[in-house]
Amino acid sequence: MKLLFLRPFSASDTKYLLENLSDDYQVVIPKDYSDKTLARLIKDADVCLGNNIPKAVSESIGNLKLFQIPGAGVNQLDLDQFRKQNIAIGNSHSNAEYVAEYAISLLFSLVKKIHHHDRFIREGVWFQPTGDERDFPFLSDTILGKKLGFLGFGNIGQRIAQMLSGFELDTLVFSKSNRLMFDGNYFKNKITFLDITTVLKKSDILFVTLPLTKETHNLISFKNIAYLNRGAYLINISRAQIINKESLYKSLTTGKILGAALDVWYDDAYEKDGKKYPSKEYPFHELSNVVLSPYRAGYVIKSSPHLKAAIENLLSFARDGKLKYKVNLEKGY
Repeated sequence: MKLLFLRPFSASDTKYLLENLSDDYQVVIPKDYSDKTLARLIKDADVCLGNNIPKAVSESIGNLKLFQIPGAGVNQLDLDQFRKQNIAIGNSHSNAEYVAEYAISLLFSLVKKIHHHDRFIREGVWFQPTGDERDFPFLSDTILGKKLGFLGFGNIGQRIAQMLSGFELDTLVFSKSNRLMFDGNYFKNKITFLDITTVLKKSDILFVTLPLTKETHNLISFKNIAYLNRGAYLINISRAQIINKESLYKSLTTGKILGAALDVWYDDAYEKDGKKYPSKEYPFHELSNVVLSPYRAGYVIKSSPHLKAAIENLLSFARDGKLKYKVNLEKGY
């Protein structure tokens, strides 16, 4: 069975993939990743591994049976095309615990204002409270006594909740499945499934962990942000487009949202004077109440957690034709 790489992987990731897949697949690594080269090679491929199949390449698909992505989200794919061509899509959730860990790190940096004090000391400034309102942006807040809210409660959301369970915080969840992965008193007694409006109204800290679909695109806009408690914190480690860009920016500048930690971005990053900034239309990088992160949540030093489940899926498919992690093409996740 032929497995075609549709994108380059780092040397360590390539080694890891080959060590685990070469006994079950004839792995094809292109010399270049131009549309012309991929279109030629995909004709004979049974399985592909990558983030997307360019349109010019998809027109040359022969007997492709499976497209495996090394992550969870599939919003970048034309799912209708895969459905028409009867090609299954496999995804991976094996970095969920690391994304959850990172989300919690973002939360504490945001609430405790760690990013500000690190910068101050580097600039030779030792912050000392004066006792007036000028202190407020730089004073540590607490999560104790706060209500946690979740939009989406799959692998990542539930791992965040599990890791924070020691704080015994009331947790409010909006989820389509209402499915729990973990047992224990915290999950039985502290987690409540509610409609989205109630979750927004009652949450002090809101985690966004939803998949990006037609239904969730721009789900959080001025209308829904209006339900939030003034002064709520927001952490997005899912997809930027779930939150309307203008609504988010203006809510941060007015204090409707007290602070946000963002590891996912929109499609208008731009370069100026040799530097790359996250949004040309709305300068999030100029706001002091935002913790900025460049898509780092799923990566860990000397490890490839995002590839673990992808490899499991590919081996399962090669050996018995089944997938452990399969995307529902109707639902889009």
